[in-house]
Amino acid sequence: MALSLEIALMKNIETHNFGDPHKVIDNIEYAKAQDIDIIAGPEWSLTHELNVLPYDKFKLKDTGETLDAMFEVSKDFKYAPKDAKAILERQLYEGNLDFKTTLYPLGKFKEKFNVSHQELTKYKILNLNGGEFIKVIKVPKVPYSEREYTRLINTIKKHSVGSDILIIPGTAMYYTGSLKLYNAAPIIQNGKVIDSFYKVRDGGGSKFNLNGALELNSSRGYGEDPTLYFKDLKLGVEICADAGMLKYVYGINDLDLQFLISCGMKFSVSATKHHGYKSIVDGYKRVYTSVMRNNSKKLEPEHEGSYIDIFRLEY
Repeated sequence: MALSLEIALMKNIETHNFGDPHKVIDNIEYAKAQDIDIIAGPEWSLTHELNVLPYDKFKLKDTGETLDAMFEVSKDFKYAPKDAKAILERQLYEGNLDFKTTLYPLGKFKEKFNVSHQELTKYKILNLNGGEFIKVIKVPKVPYSEREYTRLINTIKKHSVGSDILIIPGTAMYYTGSLKLYNAAPIIQNGKVIDSFYKVRDGGGSKFNLNGALELNSSRGYGEDPTLYFKDLKLGVEICADAGMLKYVYGINDLDLQFLISCGMKFSVSATKHHGYKSIVDGYKRVYTSVMRNNSKKLEPEHEGSYIDIFRLEY
């Protein structure tokens, strides 16, 4: 087989601080313009929630007012989940909702909320151990409802129309009407979801369970055939803590290209054939991208950028 393939791995999505769908969509548009064959993002790249609010702004508010403020976000947070508010309001009524305070690095706070120096003068800044911190209220991690998740995926599908690029945008946490929580990786091409993979093992996903209201569920699993084909190549996808399942659970060892999309997992047992490639894109703290062939030396990116790294694969 004489085939050259270019794959792009997103490197501007730090999922340790939760992902940003806007960046994912921008990366897809860039990859389309560069005639990339496949683009992949890390775990939780489609997860967008606030998680912290400045304490000084809400210290005189009761829990209910803070809950309201949590969902009164600016238009910039287009994909911030809304449907979960009803669940949190029920927890508040039952006395099971509490907002705790903590210290948050000032630099990360400025980046997360894009606040100006003038705006920061409203808040008390603490200097501890040579670093600057701001006091914040921690709020529950809010996943998408299935309706919100579908809306987001439909948006990505629109951005994929007219191109054969295979899009593995990463994963999103969402819950169903029966309050089952899933971590899903859709596979998108030319306006359609051609496949979806669901994380089986927890690996930290249960932190999105809205203070225990949701049950992390893996019954959808990877399915009977956890692989797909692209340009006559056999591909497999693993999600973070599921690393090794392709090899040891499904007995697969003939992949042309294996993807691990993760947040804090940089290793998986190879399920590739002798001349296959294994690719990793991890969003934990500092984004990590890697491509290797048959467990040999890592490939150098053909193009190393601030948004994506591009690798050329030869078959």
